[in-house]
Amino acid sequence: MKRNVNNISQDLCLSAKIVEVSDLLYVEDCLLQFSLLFLNQRVEGKIMKYIKGVASFNDTFTFTLKRIELQKYIKFNTPLHIVLMKVNEEKIVIGSRKIEWRHILYAKKMNYNIPLFGANFKKEGPLCNVQMVISFNTPLKKIELAHQHSVTHQLVQEVKLANTGRKMFDEYVSKWWEDIKAKPKVHKKNLIKIYVDFDDRESLYISIIL
Repeated sequence: MKRNVNNISQDLCLSAKIVEVSDLLYVEDCLLQFSLLFLNQRVEGKIMKYIKGVASFNDTFTFTLKRIELQKYIKFNTPLHIVLMKVNEEKIVIGSRKIEWRHILYAKKMNYNIPLFGANFKKEGPLCNVQMVISFNTPLKKIELAHQHSVTHQLVQEVKLANTGRKMFDEYVSKWWEDIKAKPKVHKKNLIKIYVDFDDRESLYISIIL
C-alpha cells in the first residue's frame, strides 16, 4: 500500500523567533513585550528593556499544528498576528502587523524584516522594524513538504478574490453616491464619511461634504 507522503504522523509546530527591534519611533527608553496570535493560540514573550537604537530580544514563540495534511494548511488564510506592547503599570499596544506564514510549508524556515505600524500609521509610517525568523518544525523530509507552486497559487487566488471584493465595493459606493446626489437639495448640507479597514492596516477613506 502506497504511503501518503502528506499524511503527518507526528506533531508539527511553528516557531517564531524575534531577534531584534530597531528604529522604534515616538517611544523613549521603556519596557517592551511581544504577543503573537496564531490559529487561536496566543503566546506572550519576555519583557525586555528597550534603549533608543536596537533591542535584542532572542524571544521564541512556539505554536502547535494539528495532524492534518499539508494541503489543508495551504488553504488556511489565517495570518500570524504580531503585537508590540509597551509595559508600564499596564500594557499598551503600540504596534501590530499580520504576517503571511504559509511559505514555510515548502521552505521550512524563512527570515523576515517586518515593519510594524502604530495607530497613526497613515501620517507616521512604520513604527519600527522587527527581525524575525519563522520555522516549520516537522519530521517530514523536503520531498514530503508542500509544493511551492501550490502555496503561491493559493496566495495569488486570495489576492484576486480580495481585489474583486474591493472592486464590488467601489461599484456599490459609486451607485450609492449617484443615489445621494439625486435626493432633494434639503438633504445636501451633510458631511458624509466612509471608512473601510482591510488587513495589514490598508484602508479606504472617503470624506464628502454636500
